[in-house]
Amino acid sequence: MSPFRRTTAFARDMGKGSAKGRGADGALRQALARRRLEERREAQMLKQQLHDVFSDDGH
Repeated sequence: MSPFRRTTAFARDMGKGSAKGRGADGALRQALARRRLEERREAQMLKQQLHDVFSDDGH
């Protein structure tokens, strides 16, 4: 009976660990999404600057 109880406790700990892992995964995904969003914003700014420079050259 004690080994069975130990395995159930171990399984419960594993479940907690997987839940914690999911949380960390979500945070990582959030950080990646934020970085991707920042990169997209920077790319748009650079594109706008290039456009301004070339339109100035055209004048």
